Amino acid sequence: MSQQEWLSKDYYASLDLKKEASDDDIKKSYRKLSRKYHPDLNQGDKKKEEKYKEISEAYSVLSDKEQKKQYDAIRAMGGQGARFTGGWGNSGQQPSGGFEDIFSNIFGGGGGRTYTRTYTTGNSFGSSQNANQGFGNTGGFNQNTNNPFGNIFSQFAGSSQTRGKDINASTTIPFENTLRETTLELKVANKTIKTRIPAGILDGQKIKIPGKGYQSQTGGAPGDLILEINVQPNKIYKTQGKDVHIDKEISLKDFLLGAALEIPTPYGETKKIKIPAGSSSNSIYRIKGAGIKTAKGAGDEYVHIFIKAPKKISKDLKNAL
Repeated sequence: MSQQEWLSKDYYASLDLKKEASDDDIKKSYRKLSRKYHPDLNQGDKKKEEKYKEISEAYSVLSDKEQKKQYDAIRAMGGQGARFTGGWGNSGQQPSGGFEDIFSNIFGGGGGRTYTRTYTTGNSFGSSQNANQGFGNTGGFNQNTNNPFGNIFSQFAGSSQTRGKDINASTTIPFENTLRETTLELKVANKTIKTRIPAGILDGQKIKIPGKGYQSQTGGAPGDLILEINVQPNKIYKTQGKDVHIDKEISLKDFLLGAALEIPTPYGETKKIKIPAGSSSNSIYRIKGAGIKTAKGAGDEYVHIFIKAPKKISKDLKNAL
């Protein structure tokens, strides 16, 4: 997505947000919408697939502070009717590079914060005597003029190589795929990328894929791909960090007399817990180390006990109670 095309894109509207939205608002809205429109949950629905691409593109820009700053600036200029057409001065020649080149150099394009291109077109923008029109005789903006861009063109100097900008993206994976190392194939910025997702990745964590960001415009190293992982909710296990929670119903008999229960864990094992006689409903029992295994250790599994009351109570049971 070029910066010129940003003028026609309202990323805030794509995420159902106002321009004043905070970073937290952007993240929360993106998570909500991405889960609603994710292709895995809407297979065959082309409209929702396109909507998912739209919100992903919007989030990749608005979640990056530098890109968001550039986007807001370009949109503000576009909204004021800024144009770069005609009126090139005495020579009538247009300087090298058009609308896209100008904006790439003002805002860094994909090449970081150091700018390498310097426009030197003689007096084609007018002589120094006409500096009050916003242009000096070097082809750049004069620092003493009343132009709407301030001193921004003064950053054009320099020729050092800078690395490309990072790309911020996200993907949603099933809970089961977080338990063991897996490989994902992603399409980012019209490129297909394969990457390894380490075992124990948690919801909201980010991984860096070196060299898969934007190419440098100055011959430097490419940027990185910063990939945020969202984990789909699981029907059995609810996650809280690396801990997992599971509900377990027990019979009235087990509730009154106590029982030994076998509890499944996310990794296909079973663990035994003892429920003492007369336990209260909604009791919670911890199985240490049975949660999600990460590089920093394993979480715990918490078992929430609920009583399954019988629909019919026999006469003998009534007498016993």
